[in-house]
Amino acid sequence: MKNTFSTYSKCTYLELIWICVSSVVIFTIIRRLTPWFISPKNFFNVCCHSALFVFLVLAYIYCSSKILGFTFKECRVFPFQCTKGSLRMAVGVPLLICFITMIAAGGVTTSEIDPEEFIYITLLNFFNSSIASGITEELFFRGYLFRRVETKSNWKIAVLFTSICFGAGHISGKTISLYTISIFIGSVCLGSLLAVMTYKSGTIWDAVLLHMFLNLKERLVGFDDSSSLFVFKFAKEPVAAQIMMGWLITAAISLIMVWIYLGKKKS
Repeated sequence: MKNTFSTYSKCTYLELIWICVSSVVIFTIIRRLTPWFISPKNFFNVCCHSALFVFLVLAYIYCSSKILGFTFKECRVFPFQCTKGSLRMAVGVPLLICFITMIAAGGVTTSEIDPEEFIYITLLNFFNSSIASGITEELFFRGYLFRRVETKSNWKIAVLFTSICFGAGHISGKTISLYTISIFIGSVCLGSLLAVMTYKSGTIWDAVLLHMFLNLKERLVGFDDSSSLFVFKFAKEPVAAQIMMGWLITAAISLIMVWIYLGKKKS
């Protein structure tokens, strides 16, 4: 595929770090400010909250890219397409993660959630997590930020830097532990897969589809009795240890898929 994107002068690693940190800070502010405008208390509010989140991120990317001198097309927002292969990936990777985690856990069992409540929670999650987070995080990390770093270095460094930022954004808690480290490692490896998919396909929408299915998967089979229809059947293991194992399995599968993708010719 012929590269029609603009080229920019190279910069140092410190400058790349500044680009990543400053951009992520703004993205985080947008994420934190959105509930201030619309608190997701019911189904209608969740839909409005999700739409506002997507709009604000789009507005930020549009304004910032215009100031910096590149376009949405250069952020790989277009072409707006998903192939049969990307659909197989979006369904296959979550199923593979579930299957391997289920073997490690010794099976699955039904959760304590009411089936009627599950439908409501799933709909809320579909708009708030699968659509809002799936689209906006890909727009930002694999679209805007990936392109900014790539133009100042190369695509391999862009994969590394944006994946580290993606991993850092998924860390929760105030202390460093094996639990937070596993989340970071899993998120970095998953971010690498999403970035390589974007680079190879020339569009963010393959990664968006996979991201959405991965988020939606948690509602069907997960670790939380209050939000998943089925839960993994770990014997006497604390939830933190279960989630840690789930993230490490995700990391391993993501790295295998990266290796497979890198073996393909760029479209």
